[in-house]
Amino acid sequence: MEFILNIISPSKKQEFMGQTSSNSEIRAQQHSREDNFKYPQSPSKSDQLPRMQANSLDIGNNLIAEGERQHWRREVRSHSNFEGSNAARSQVCNDDFERIKVLGLGSFGKVTLVRKKDSQNVYALKEIKKGGLTARMRARIQMERNVMALHRNDFIVKLHYAYQDSEKVYMVMDYCGGGDLYFHLHPSRRGKNRSGLAKFVTSQVLLAIGHLHSHGIVYRDLKPENVLFDHEGYVKLADFGLSKGGVFSPTQGATSVCGSLHYLAPEVLMLPQRPSGSEYGFAADYFGLGVLLYEMLFGLPPWFAPTRHEMVEQVKTRPLHLSSRIPPNIKDFLSQLLEMQPEQRLGSRGVLEIKSHPYFKDVSWEKLSKRQYAPCFVPDAQEMACNFDTSYTRLPVDSSFHDEFAPPASEDDGSDHDESVILDFEYHSQ
Repeated sequence: MEFILNIISPSKKQEFMGQTSSNSEIRAQQHSREDNFKYPQSPSKSDQLPRMQANSLDIGNNLIAEGERQHWRREVRSHSNFEGSNAARSQVCNDDFERIKVLGLGSFGKVTLVRKKDSQNVYALKEIKKGGLTARMRARIQMERNVMALHRNDFIVKLHYAYQDSEKVYMVMDYCGGGDLYFHLHPSRRGKNRSGLAKFVTSQVLLAIGHLHSHGIVYRDLKPENVLFDHEGYVKLADFGLSKGGVFSPTQGATSVCGSLHYLAPEVLMLPQRPSGSEYGFAADYFGLGVLLYEMLFGLPPWFAPTRHEMVEQVKTRPLHLSSRIPPNIKDFLSQLLEMQPEQRLGSRGVLEIKSHPYFKDVSWEKLSKRQYAPCFVPDAQEMACNFDTSYTRLPVDSSFHDEFAPPASEDDGSDHDESVILDFEYHSQ
């Protein structure tokens, strides 16, 4: 059994506790009127917005039928720049991009805001060191590349280029200038209509997750840091390294304990205590959606503890408590998403079950999918990267990785292979 848990950092814990101390009570005047949860419709959006066609391929690692696998490989190659040298300017490298600012550092590397020199388009460039990567880590990098490359959905971050050199792999992705949801949930930025923002974000995340589920992919890493805002204030889901293909059941198909501790569904969190061979399915993502909504509304996840053991005890012994002052639709929606039994959880029978809940009664899914609602806020774009943590953006763009950000070693996977090349990685969006 594999364990990949992102434990909350001490700084984030302190930030969470600061939020709780100043705003732990649910304020009735903020949640007493259903009018607070309605979208304003934007007349400026055209009804004829171009839509990208979603690719219908499942990209699971070892769970694809052979016929689908061959079709998937042909599809990847049709988009990839390693097919031949005759394609006009299909190869890219570091020299093609001007580095502007560091956007983030993580366990797998660094993300930088870049500008492509010939087109002047801006992107987010994720770079990952190859040294020390195990076969499983490489598979996760490949999974992230494949999801972004093959799945065309307006609520999923798009991959534009992928390339590698002898030391690193690089993914050139959509730059989401609005920053991530965690940035906007910070106590210093509470001026936004939290209830309206919560519904706006939840509905778009649901469209992204529902798209993945329709292709047999369970996401497994839903948290505020992975929910990004583009320059218009719309949401895009990011970071697909923990995703898994071949999962078409709400309760079966996945066996790894992975994700961020406070957003794990009970069936994932307590997997080590369950009988050998136990599995979980796509319903785990909908529990994470409930946690995300709860945090947007009230400032903290419903269960909060610094270690997995303490989290397990909380989930086992402390029932979900929702104040009677919460509007009934919201209370019922949260209760059904945060249901402990995955087979009884809202969404276990499919995404349409969630879309039809009264919480979304004022949402036109067609208008939302065409981005015809006015966003709750339009990110400030006066300065590049102004919606990102200044502890990153102030770093020199050529900052090196630090050991503390290196990927952890894995006990069940060696790295006895050539580290210089990751096969079938190069990509150029057409």
